[in-house]
Amino acid sequence: MGYTFFDFVCIPMVIIVFRETLEAAVLVAVLLQYLDRKGQPQLKRDVWLGTGLGGLLSVFLACIILSIYYTQRNKLGSSTANLVEGIMLGVASIVISYFLVTHLAPGAKDKESWSTKWERKMDELVEESLKNGDSKKKRTGFFCLSFSSVIREGFETCIFIIGLGAACNPTALPFSIAFGVILGVVIAVAMWMGSTRLSLNWFFTSSALLLALIAAGLAAHSSYELQKGEFFGAWSCERVCEYTIVTAQADPNEAGAYGLLASYAPVSDVTEHSKIDLDVYDLSQALENFQWDTAWDAYDLGGNSQKGDAFRTLRGFSKDLSGEPTYDEFIAYHEGDALYADKYVRAALWDRLSDESTAKISSDRPELWSDVTLSDPMAIQLARKTIQYQHTWIYSTHELYSALSKCRAGNVNDASGAPHAWDEGWAFYVGSLAGEDGKASGELTYALADKRCSNFDTCVDDDPLPSWRDLDDGANSNVNAKLLRLYRAGQQAVRDLSRCDEARGYVDLIISQMSVSLIQGAIRYAWRSDPNGGGETVSSDGKTLAEFNAFAQAILPRIASCDAAAAAVIATNAAIPSDLNNAVPGGFAAVKTAFESAYSCLAITCSDVGGLTDGLGGFVSGMEPCEDGSSVDDDTAYWDNIELLSGQITLEEDCPEDDDDGWHSYRRQLWTSRMHSCDGKGQSIAWVNREVYDIEACCDTDHPFWFLLMTLFWYRPAATRLEIIVWFAFWIILFLWGFAKVRAIKEINAELEEIAHSKCQDKDVYDVEYHEKSKGNNFELVSTLPTDNNDNIVISSGEQEESKEY
Repeated sequence: MGYTFFDFVCIPMVIIVFRETLEAAVLVAVLLQYLDRKGQPQLKRDVWLGTGLGGLLSVFLACIILSIYYTQRNKLGSSTANLVEGIMLGVASIVISYFLVTHLAPGAKDKESWSTKWERKMDELVEESLKNGDSKKKRTGFFCLSFSSVIREGFETCIFIIGLGAACNPTALPFSIAFGVILGVVIAVAMWMGSTRLSLNWFFTSSALLLALIAAGLAAHSSYELQKGEFFGAWSCERVCEYTIVTAQADPNEAGAYGLLASYAPVSDVTEHSKIDLDVYDLSQALENFQWDTAWDAYDLGGNSQKGDAFRTLRGFSKDLSGEPTYDEFIAYHEGDALYADKYVRAALWDRLSDESTAKISSDRPELWSDVTLSDPMAIQLARKTIQYQHTWIYSTHELYSALSKCRAGNVNDASGAPHAWDEGWAFYVGSLAGEDGKASGELTYALADKRCSNFDTCVDDDPLPSWRDLDDGANSNVNAKLLRLYRAGQQAVRDLSRCDEARGYVDLIISQMSVSLIQGAIRYAWRSDPNGGGETVSSDGKTLAEFNAFAQAILPRIASCDAAAAAVIATNAAIPSDLNNAVPGGFAAVKTAFESAYSCLAITCSDVGGLTDGLGGFVSGMEPCEDGSSVDDDTAYWDNIELLSGQITLEEDCPEDDDDGWHSYRRQLWTSRMHSCDGKGQSIAWVNREVYDIEACCDTDHPFWFLLMTLFWYRPAATRLEIIVWFAFWIILFLWGFAKVRAIKEINAELEEIAHSKCQDKDVYDVEYHEKSKGNNFELVSTLPTDNNDNIVISSGEQEESKEY
């Protein structure tokens, strides 16, 4: 995928950073000039020290704020992330508006405003520093004065950056911030050296207008992000342009350069990655033959999945992945134990491993199950299912988060970037044994989903048959049919820098669907283990209870993140007692109810999980599907059309053709986000969320003027009703607020002007003092520094004195 201008430049960010840098530079320049005229050049060193430290601290604050924002954003669900970004954009708009009215608007500085207090304190500090005979106190005073001047502008800039960070591509921030700072410094130096003349009256007035336009755009864009988070109700399924689905570009099951993996066509080579399931197979074979050390070696040393000159190992999947939302749920549940999964395997096999096993050489026996006796069937199930559904399951999600991080960092190279990580996620979910069409048996979670669907009436050939399942893609279960489509769509999204956030939405859905088969497994074996259910615990020598425990442990951290009480119920019933007759003490019904209480939080439904079938066309008593109003037909429009995103179907549109890398590519993202809100049954759409205007209808966005206008103040070619309302409402509110403010401070302005005139009577008094005064609709910087006949501030560089317009 190619890069665009906006991958590296955020124009509003450049303008704001440039303006704030120049303002700080002007303050420092005036202070340096003041010291020259007072005959105190030795104090300039302290001014420079304060300026440098203030600048470095400002950069540090910006880096900290942005790093916190972008790292924490990755941990949020897509809807929550949209809501957070909408709030941030709104706050930034409010802050800029407040700054305009109280600080930049003509004469709009009230007597008690923080900026006025700061300036008066600055005046007092200057006077006191120069009157004081103590040179150390003078140096400290001017150091603090320059430092506070710069850090104040830096802090304001950080606030603006927070809001714009949600509207700009993160890859554009470093250059935009650096360019704005450098441009501001260069202009300030040019003014000081005498090579450039700039009217500050004109500059601050025009920049105030630009800031107002940017603030209006931020306010409108804030409502757009809140809409994506469905704050105002369901999204519209409509697009700006009419469209017709025509023919598929290619068979969706057609192999690419790297073949097919369960009907998914990787764009990178993940053949070796997928072979990790061969280690699981070797381990399973060894366990079934009670070859405990051989099984451990397959887990610890591997032997099938090549990684460089060595082998990728199942044990290596048990590692610290902190910072990834799903893993953070697991490590929180296990109280910070990053190797929780490895502990389960070691505890299950410990008593059967030889003293020479690397399991015993490298660590002590885990306390888990140290007070109970595990039978061979129990040890086998606990070790195998932990590896299958804790190790490879969590590592599959790790690759998805890695893909998101690489995409946002700008690395969308198929072979080594986000697409490759995305392909790895599928490889670790499916494995190599599933085959090209996914119909062969396997050892990983993909195979589990296809097995459990027959137990819960959630296979793709179960009636009714929604259109999105009516494809010969090899997926036996609804879960895998959905995951295949999500992976295909996400693969294309992470190949496009502009669609990284869209891919995050797919990750959330993928993890939700990956949780379904684990829940099905836990519920099934809870019933089979319960003496009042299937009653198989004792007769199976604890095997069914061990399977219940393994499935429960694989999903409990996710349940606990939703409902700690529900997780406690499941954990208590899944625990392995010393007497197997006491298995599932609370009963399978309590376990089923606890799981169901978390469905909404996990973003799954009763129809996703289904009910435990009795093999006779009905359901086991007490294990019927729960009722939440959901059905297998829900979101049919979304699942039917998601193939569009993987490039399998073309569109005929009654509008100008979309540019893959141009302004119109957002339409596909927008429609994708909205499709999930549509259930294909004529759902009512919120009035405010409908798009009503596209700037392309009147203007050529390839023209530099309209291109810049849209970039600065609108961010997108089309607008919803709410965005238009917010944009116009912003100007009305800003005008009324500013008008009221100006009226309220007329007396203060008169007082400030009187003070300024009285001080200007004596040209020998050079107190550094700043006022904003009302003069029509112009901003004017009033200083007691000497001026020429044209009211330009006279500043000097070295021994030369000349007139400069500040």
